[in-house]
Amino acid sequence: MRDLYHDNISDEEFLKILYAAPVMYPAGAVMTYSNTNYKLLAYIIEKVSGMKYCDYLDKYIFKPCGMKNSYSMRVDKYTYVPVDFTEQLEFGAVDEHGYSMSPNSERGDGGICTCLTDFLAFDRALFNGKLLNDDSMNILLKNDKGYCCGLMPDNNT
Repeated sequence: MRDLYHDNISDEEFLKILYAAPVMYPAGAVMTYSNTNYKLLAYIIEKVSGMKYCDYLDKYIFKPCGMKNSYSMRVDKYTYVPVDFTEQLEFGAVDEHGYSMSPNSERGDGGICTCLTDFLAFDRALFNGKLLNDDSMNILLKNDKGYCCGLMPDNNT
């Protein structure tokens, strides 16, 4: 899978490898986090919309929310790098400056850069009904085995 991290693998090749992988659990038996599902979601968005994933996010998420400093899959616009990226550099995931070498492989499961003010704009748009209808929000906020679309319950209250 090293080629995946260097953008040296096509979507078709990735899907072929994915479909050949063994199933870990029967459907519905266990909830485990998987970046692969987000990557598949990005593929579905591209197929259904006819747009590149990054363009879709810009048109339907970033702009409607007023997120002026957010982008996806744009290595040339990175405004930060990790303090210590030695391990990523040795693996070949970043260049000598710490910038990603594989923006395409981050499609769906990473590669979105934002800032605090844009994140706040997204949060306000999401929870004020600008992005999803009531039925979709109920699905989003349904706590399923302690996981709620990245939103974790505060068990201290």
